Amino acid sequence: MPHSGKSLLGGLSAPVYWLYRLWCRSLRYTEINRAAIENTTDQGRPVVLSLWHDELFPLIYLKRRLNIIALVSQSDDGDLLAGVLERMGLETARGSSSRGGVKALLAAARRMRESGICGCVTVDGPRGPRHEVKEGAIFLAARADAPIVPIRLFMERRKVFKSWDRFQLPLPFSRVSMVCADAYRVECDIRDPEAVARECRRLEEKLEALKAPELPPSPSLLHQLSQAFSRAMCRVGYGFALLLGKLGFSRIRSLAKGLGSLLWTCLPKRRRLATESIARHLELSQATAESLARASFTHNARSFLESVLVPEFGLSHPLLDVERPDLLERLKRGERPSVITTAHLGAWELLASLLGDVSDHPRLTVVR
Repeated sequence: MPHSGKSLLGGLSAPVYWLYRLWCRSLRYTEINRAAIENTTDQGRPVVLSLWHDELFPLIYLKRRLNIIALVSQSDDGDLLAGVLERMGLETARGSSSRGGVKALLAAARRMRESGICGCVTVDGPRGPRHEVKEGAIFLAARADAPIVPIRLFMERRKVFKSWDRFQLPLPFSRVSMVCADAYRVECDIRDPEAVARECRRLEEKLEALKAPELPPSPSLLHQLSQAFSRAMCRVGYGFALLLGKLGFSRIRSLAKGLGSLLWTCLPKRRRLATESIARHLELSQATAESLARASFTHNARSFLESVLVPEFGLSHPLLDVERPDLLERLKRGERPSVITTAHLGAWELLASLLGDVSDHPRLTVVR
């Protein structure tokens, strides 16, 4: 449910949400001991995710299939955060140590007990002191009868702000490591202030004990940008191939003639090399060699464009004539492994689409 905050910052939650998603998609994540969370949640029981306020930024993007209710302050900053979190699919309970905190904790604990969703608390927020655990996570875990999972997020390259918590913003394309401690249960009477204080120190020690994993050196930013550009171009090419595949064989062949002519015109060096090679090796006249070279340009263009039709091509296709269907039936029924070979002749590229019809067994394809 989108947040209906009336503050100016709350109204910015929609564009910030899309910027957040784009930002986080550029990050590369390593997750250590995530099973500490999922061993409990997979059984339909909630946990309380506890972390430092300055490490919050990358966490919510890693929630995946977890259902979470997060405690968010009633400040203008909280309006913005609540709007982003709710667009990410989280529930929010509004309150903090200075305003509405107990009411928010009780509401969150009730939702956790009733629906089995997880709680999420920045244990030193919203105003600090930095890296000193307050009572909220202890109170929530006890009221919801849920174990606590301490979490740290280590950011390889980051901008550290001059705020009370020294908030960390991971730079695009950097690595983020989420490290989880094992889940544990609160062992105190929450009506006893001294016992609660001991539990706060216990959680604090567990958070401080979590260390960043040792990772191999990260590739340079230029290399990462190059990889991202290559992936983007692959997606564009794949989308274009899907669109082109809707044309069918007859239109693909007509388009190939035009592409072959375009290549013949735009690649004079390749055109000259092809003509000279055909004339020399086949001992043909210049005119005949040029005619064959031009036909090869069209043939190569057609072979290239026909590759987009591979998903639509199968043994039942009207353009395919199977000479020995009994051999294919033997392959399908056989239990022993088979080796299928082809030559660099004809429409050999389309063989890839036939392998699924030939055999249901796992396949390994070897290409040059």
